[in-house]
Amino acid sequence: MKKEILFLINLRFYNFLSNDLLTKIKKQRNLRVVAILDDFFIDNIPEHLKGEIEKTYHLSADKKDGFLHEFNYDDLEGIVSKELKGDDYSTVNFFCSDEFNLINTNKLRKKFSGKDNSCKDISLFRDKVKMKQKLLNCGVRVPRFITLSKVDIDNGSISYDLLLSSLGNEFIIKPIDSCGSHGVYHIRSKDEYLAFFDDLNQYYCDFEAEEFISGTLYHVDSVTRNGEVQFCAVNRYSVPNFELTQGKVLGSIPLSSEHALYKKLEVFSKNALKILGSDNMVNHMEIFDNGKELVFLEVSGRPPGALVNKVHSLNHGVNLMDIDFLSQLSISPDINVEKITNAFWAFFPLSNGKISSIKEPEIESDYELNWNVSSGEEINASSDIVSIAGSIIVTSNNFERLNEDFNYISNFKALEMA
Repeated sequence: MKKEILFLINLRFYNFLSNDLLTKIKKQRNLRVVAILDDFFIDNIPEHLKGEIEKTYHLSADKKDGFLHEFNYDDLEGIVSKELKGDDYSTVNFFCSDEFNLINTNKLRKKFSGKDNSCKDISLFRDKVKMKQKLLNCGVRVPRFITLSKVDIDNGSISYDLLLSSLGNEFIIKPIDSCGSHGVYHIRSKDEYLAFFDDLNQYYCDFEAEEFISGTLYHVDSVTRNGEVQFCAVNRYSVPNFELTQGKVLGSIPLSSEHALYKKLEVFSKNALKILGSDNMVNHMEIFDNGKELVFLEVSGRPPGALVNKVHSLNHGVNLMDIDFLSQLSISPDINVEKITNAFWAFFPLSNGKISSIKEPEIESDYELNWNVSSGEEINASSDIVSIAGSIIVTSNNFERLNEDFNYISNFKALEMA
């Protein structure tokens, strides 16, 4: 059997990977597995993967703008070259579900494997300005936006008044290539705009300012194969993601296929993916309904984060991490949709101060609740959707009851502060 090698570029979301998936693949293929891990994941390898990884490299990397680690490409290339030297591998595979290292992995795949069949241009799934410009050029409604490069910011060439006249009385400022609502600013006044400038010394990225869209936010998670969408799941958020940092509960629930917007959101997302060139990918897209029209917000070239993967496996019997893993190994997985139950997830925000008590929700549905904090603890408010007080997954065979419980949890105040 010919030898193959698989490089795992960090292990983000690997806790959602089926426990026996890599084991099964290694039994079918003569596969050596090498993991290149940052400061966090080197000490947090999931138990079900520890026995399957032959070699681990600890590659330190600075946190990009104080958030997640982004590897230096030359360091990655050096490790891969070292591993390949002297061995004749028939296939060199790479897998990455880590937002900040998707472009690095795309470059590695092209250099060492000859091609990348995932998409036409990976930057269209990382750069929020590029993706919106591409869609805008094809007639898709996107928020009005202006790029705020470091040069523009440093020389003051883009004023508050210019943004106000171009984008409206309130607008959003965020990094062009981050995730998890890190570095997102909701600007409603000149004072808030100046406060954003006060924070700039902690960032090294370019920003964009975009029109504030008021309405309901949805996410559509898809699997494309050979340019065609093979699976699509439509879900409604409780609030836009960044509002968790403002003290609101963030979660999402499946949208009924009978809902008036379900088909429109599905068609909208498929059209956007076609324009952006998603060929063999798992994508997570966010779309606003402002009451008049659908507005594209952004899309990623990886499975969804938070607890969405887990909830999809309950609602549809589909594990998007497994599918993404197999797709990146050029294996076409079967997608068999089979509902297990109805489910939603939610994150509870952190607040500033000392916790006096933690309340238990009063709902009829079954639930699994996990807390990251305890009574008496001094905490700071959430700065992104990674820093949370706790999480919940709620399940019920009765979808109407689940919807009621989702509305309850969305407004539930879990932490009592002293």
